[in-house]
Amino acid sequence: MGDSALSVNLLGQLVQADVAKIGRVLVSAVLVGGLGLLSPIFPVTLALATASLSLLVLGLVLFAIGWRNNRKQRLALTIVGEFIENDATPSFVVSNDGEINSINQAALTKFVTSAGTTFAAVLHGV
Repeated sequence: MGDSALSVNLLGQLVQADVAKIGRVLVSAVLVGGLGLLSPIFPVTLALATASLSLLVLGLVLFAIGWRNNRKQRLALTIVGEFIENDATPSFVVSNDGEINSINQAALTKFVTSAGTTFAAVLHGV
């Protein structure tokens, strides 16, 4: 189940949310650093450079936390995916919107569907 849509869809959403947060922090760091370079007063320049460096460190910490959480999520999805892949019962993993992210072989033989369709559409055809 290495190429299932489950890992692509859910992790893609997690990564997009993390990238938006980290991007805002890094843009703020660049803006604060730029203001520090424009200031003719040394203590103001030093304070803004310190703030910019702090924001850069915060961005790195957010990146590390997001990477760690995504790693845990990948591991959990792999475990669930391997469990349902070998199950004789038709199994689906769906998103909050009802979109099918992963289907095992038993479900493919019993229902006519594919990853990306909705669970409601599969049940409607029964």
